[in-house]
Amino acid sequence: MERDQQRIERARAVWEEHVRACRPCAGGGGRCQSAILLRRTYNSLVRAARSDDPPLRDSI
Repeated sequence: MERDQQRIERARAVWEEHVRACRPCAGGGGRCQSAILLRRTYNSLVRAARSDDPPLRDSI
């Protein structure tokens, strides 16, 4: 369970860093496709941790 929490924290940190560093995202005009994909990854990890779904791959 702790490993899942570390994945979630890392995914969120990666997403937040991207949003700060990416010119289109930081410009306030919306999120780029990379930011959308990173957020979906974070959301998937959170959902998997809350349910009995099998663990996700070690991609993050």
